[in-house]
Amino acid sequence: MKRVLMLAVIVAFAIKLALVLATYGTNDVLFWEADIRKIQTDGGLALYRDGAVPRWEDTEYRAERFNQPPFMMHACRAGGAVADASGVPFRVWLRVTGALADIGTFLLVWGILRAERLALNPPMLLAVALSPVSILVSGFHGNTDPIMICFLLLSIYLIASRRSVWLAGTALGMAMNIKVVPIIFLPAILLYLTSLRSRVAFALSAGAVFLAGSMPYLAQEPALVIRNVFGYNPVAGLWGFPLIARLVSAEALAGYLIIGKYLALGAVLLASIWIYIRAPRCPLFLRCGFVAFLFLFLASGFGTQYLVWLVPWSAALPWRSVRCNYALMGADVFLYYGAYSRWGWYMANTMGYPPLSIVWVGMLQTACWISVGAVTVAYGRQALKVR
Repeated sequence: MKRVLMLAVIVAFAIKLALVLATYGTNDVLFWEADIRKIQTDGGLALYRDGAVPRWEDTEYRAERFNQPPFMMHACRAGGAVADASGVPFRVWLRVTGALADIGTFLLVWGILRAERLALNPPMLLAVALSPVSILVSGFHGNTDPIMICFLLLSIYLIASRRSVWLAGTALGMAMNIKVVPIIFLPAILLYLTSLRSRVAFALSAGAVFLAGSMPYLAQEPALVIRNVFGYNPVAGLWGFPLIARLVSAEALAGYLIIGKYLALGAVLLASIWIYIRAPRCPLFLRCGFVAFLFLFLASGFGTQYLVWLVPWSAALPWRSVRCNYALMGADVFLYYGAYSRWGWYMANTMGYPPLSIVWVGMLQTACWISVGAVTVAYGRQALKVR
């Protein structure tokens, strides 16, 4: 079975590579390209202040302020330099890096399950390896979410396998340097660690790596960086409770957006404490999987690529608990990218006018959200079985 799983990983990587070479991606690629141009001409802080103007063919779109952690400024500079030196576009390097990160993610999931003595279910590992969400997000979309997830899982693996807690914190700090989302897992990880010394070591190393990656921009204009990075709100009203509020009224949506982020973060904190009290022997992988599904279920904003955050955690649940969610997430990303690319599968530009078929995509996305809630409940029950 091990050979079958590794073959599946290779096949998935080959499909992603084919997509990388044959397509342009989504409008996120346009933003990254615009960000690099802005950094090269005006510097990083100007990107935080003014944003960058993406272009596609003869059209210029709205400027959007940079909301990534400051470390990604350095990554953009390096990626732009590599692209200029090699003649290979940045969008190719970005997506190939995500595809390689998926290989690391699969191997880390496998290692974590073994280290925490969780059931090694080959069909579920196969589902992770061949996940259509991972294939389309890493091979087509063009963003850093798969890289972030890989570093997060590296942190969990180092803790689960009883390696250095300092290295585990370093890995989480790097995940936060890619995107700040991994901060939601911090309560679950700190409560899982068994001593105050290990908790302090983990928090200090994670914070030190994040701060080091944020220099010099954070030191130059801390208020600007903190506001852009931690004050960022994804597109709202297309997913979950914000969508329900939007259907009620514009006022209801505005009200939910005020409390939605704090509701999700508060729920994650309470869930981490709940598992710590009710199931203190629960493996860290289960705790973090529960947090991931709960957070996305309650999220006040949504991007289709966020579904890749959920892919690794499915390996710890029985197939019957995740099969509906697995199918709906795969169908959602396929129809979403297909609809916005007008089924040409070259460029999916969500900044243009939405196609008529996006109505059906929205209905499917709602079903997908409901399935995320169902898996959240399944994860909670699975966590309570380990007391």
